[in-house]
Amino acid sequence: MGHFARRLVDIQVSERKMSDRYLLKRLFAYILRYKLVLIVVLIALLASSATTIAGPYLIMLAIDKYIAVGDLNGLLFISLVYIGVTIIGYFASYTQSYGLQWLGQKVIYDLRKDLFSHLQRLSIDYYDKQPTGQIISKVINDVNTLNQLMISGLLTTIGDFVVLIGIVVVMLSINVPLSLIAFSVIPLLLVANLYFAKKLRKLSRVTRRTIARVTSNVEETVSGIEVVKAFSKERAIRHSFNQVNRENLEANIKLARTSSALYPVIDVISSIGTALVLWFGGINIIQGIITVGILVAFFSYLGRFYQPIMNISLFYSNIQSAFAASERIFEILETKSSIKEKEDAIELPPFHKEIKYDNVTFSYAEGQPVLKNFTLTIKYGEKIAIVGKTGAGKTTLVNLLLRFYDPQEGRILIDGIDIRDVTLKSLRQQIGIVLQTPFLMNTTIMENIRFGRPDATDEEVIEKAKEVGAHEFIIKLPQGYNTKVGEEGKLLSVGQKQLITFARALLANPRILILDEATASVDSYTESILQKSILKLMENRTAIIIAHRISTIKSVDRIIVLDDGKIVEEGKHDELIARGGIYKQLYELQFETTQLPTLQSK
Repeated sequence: MGHFARRLVDIQVSERKMSDRYLLKRLFAYILRYKLVLIVVLIALLASSATTIAGPYLIMLAIDKYIAVGDLNGLLFISLVYIGVTIIGYFASYTQSYGLQWLGQKVIYDLRKDLFSHLQRLSIDYYDKQPTGQIISKVINDVNTLNQLMISGLLTTIGDFVVLIGIVVVMLSINVPLSLIAFSVIPLLLVANLYFAKKLRKLSRVTRRTIARVTSNVEETVSGIEVVKAFSKERAIRHSFNQVNRENLEANIKLARTSSALYPVIDVISSIGTALVLWFGGINIIQGIITVGILVAFFSYLGRFYQPIMNISLFYSNIQSAFAASERIFEILETKSSIKEKEDAIELPPFHKEIKYDNVTFSYAEGQPVLKNFTLTIKYGEKIAIVGKTGAGKTTLVNLLLRFYDPQEGRILIDGIDIRDVTLKSLRQQIGIVLQTPFLMNTTIMENIRFGRPDATDEEVIEKAKEVGAHEFIIKLPQGYNTKVGEEGKLLSVGQKQLITFARALLANPRILILDEATASVDSYTESILQKSILKLMENRTAIIIAHRISTIKSVDRIIVLDDGKIVEEGKHDELIARGGIYKQLYELQFETTQLPTLQSK
């Protein structure tokens, strides 16, 4: 887990491969789905910026044209105009803020929906290469980062540019020399912002790295809490956590120290500009060159002038994190599945003849074949078992039949049709699979059994649960079939979870049933109970059983023994025992292993 955290941070700070322009183009494709809202936001943004610029100008007019000459009617009029502009600014600012948040949430929704949908389409080899935590982080954290720094930040920065340009134009139109004096501190502002932005970016990376280690430590401890307690390692684990937690504390304090210094420095530089304007403006008033209203307007504009400059420079720094997040998002969306349906793929007719592995060669890694020129025919209705040492290629046969992977050579036929020529849905709908580790959703037992056939009635679900022997324990639960099983079915025993997966497979009514080490995770007593359910499952359908425990497959029609990706033995249990080959060795080894505790106790 710690390795994952370090890898995730390394990915976060690595150099990007996609250009800023390309990423902006992809992002705006999502924003432009809501053109009307975007137009409203931009209009509100322009209106808000205009009212920001108009305020000081109206004050200048009030002082110089009406207060100076005692024109009360004019002063009343300009005051009413100022109130009107303020009200317009309020509604424009509200519309802009709400519109930005609405737009951001919609883009987040669309991105997550597209990401999740695309992840469902990606082939299994993608998940072989990507840590689960990294995928989750992209879907959750990177999308949030993109919204905060890119969508809201980008459109807000556009508003800052409009305000900045408007203020510059108005100030220059009022008085050029005084404007140039006010602008003289801009280089200092930019240097300070760039300096702090660089330091803050570096410190932010450190905080991300340390919080990743904290997260890793917590996840590692929680997932292995039984081992921690069994070895009485609570104190050592606490010490380890305190260490990484302190590193995170120190990193965040350094970040806080630097960020806390930024605004005071900007205030000092801004104050220098204000002091220069006050000094030269005051002299100009004394000399009769400018009016008091102009100087007051300049002070108001200065308060609005320096903030956008700081926002824009900080946005340029922060947007790099947003670009990095967007690249990680679009990397997923642009990843192509290695398993593709042909454009003219057909629906697979109901299976009724045979499955044939025709001279299949396959490897997960180049140059390391798992299956070599493998050929096997399985007749409709036949029950076969596949045994062999770890790494012999047993589960690979199942993965290829389900078309999780495609063979590098050869083909797999169902009733004479290459499975690459049919739709994935029509292929997989005819195959049911029960895995060694039962997979249950964090929902009710009823919904878990109904997973493979969402349209099944409650009565059909209960009937199948009865047939596999799950009904008895289900009705004893507090809410019966409406009992929630918890995350990954933690509220149930392994045997109970497996019975639910049996009921799920039976309800789906597949023509081909695959049992991949279906009883390997349970004890011998529970296995004996599950055997009755397995026999019910295999009735009237073709069954492929991947098994380590040879005791569970003695009654099948045919046993296939694999070694180094090839069939080395084939036949019934008694026949293979009589031959004295690999199968007999595996059988005797398991017999000795199961007897070992008894012999030791004696």
